[in-house]
Amino acid sequence: MKSIIRKPVFIFLILTLALSAGIYYQIFTRGKDLGLGQVYLSLGLHWCPAVAALIASLVCYRSVKRLGWGLGRNKRLLWVYFLPLLYGILVYGPVWGFQLGDFNGEAAQSVLLNAVGLFRLLVMAVIGVGIPVLGEEIGWRGLLTPELAADFDFFDTSLYTGAVSLLWYTPWILSGNGVTDAPLWYNWLCYALLTLGLSFAYTWLRLKSDSLWAPFLLHAGHVFFITVLFDGLTIHNGLTFYFTTEFGAGLALVGVIIGLVFWRLGKGLDMKDVVSRINI
Repeated sequence: MKSIIRKPVFIFLILTLALSAGIYYQIFTRGKDLGLGQVYLSLGLHWCPAVAALIASLVCYRSVKRLGWGLGRNKRLLWVYFLPLLYGILVYGPVWGFQLGDFNGEAAQSVLLNAVGLFRLLVMAVIGVGIPVLGEEIGWRGLLTPELAADFDFFDTSLYTGAVSLLWYTPWILSGNGVTDAPLWYNWLCYALLTLGLSFAYTWLRLKSDSLWAPFLLHAGHVFFITVLFDGLTIHNGLTFYFTTEFGAGLALVGVIIGLVFWRLGKGLDMKDVVSRINI
């Protein structure tokens, strides 16, 4: 097995760690009640991978062109934005149907059937979700994924990228911010299964399209449809948190299934061809 630490990867990981550590220090010293500060700290945290990727690219290649700014080779992949809508229905539909959580009809009317509510929803989908997600994707899929693909097969590339992003986010979970009332270990385990599974989809989209925008769309769609729409339409009662949100068993199962599906798809990729296209 080749070494995982190529120079751009090493610089990227060190910078991401250093930049994130400063923000995590603020999070842990302030405690759970961050108020509006949580928004700014979260946004800053999400852009640490992007800043690290940009610096690493400039240092190693004197250019940021390798990060995959183009629209890519396969415009048909744009449909992936709506994939989370599908698996969100499959998870939250039974939760509402079996009354593991109640459907918030009042919220649905005020948001989906109201012009102002729809406008706010659109702003959240484009700006509130898009900006932080882009910060992550420039790092994980813009730089890290193609760099790892130069040395590893599809499975290892997906697993390592997912593991890095999971470890990066773990302190946020441990801080207690944004997690559910379920036990912390349960929150982390479900999130880990979801993150590692989705990493196979993100990797396939990045390598298949030669662009960071396809995985960006899937990531943005996931955050919007799951954390904004479906979570917003769910009234939690009793065991609801054990099945819903990014920290519940429903999406953990989705992550496992998606991981297996895209692992099979990834086996069909010619990694040498992929690497030559992205010019690593």
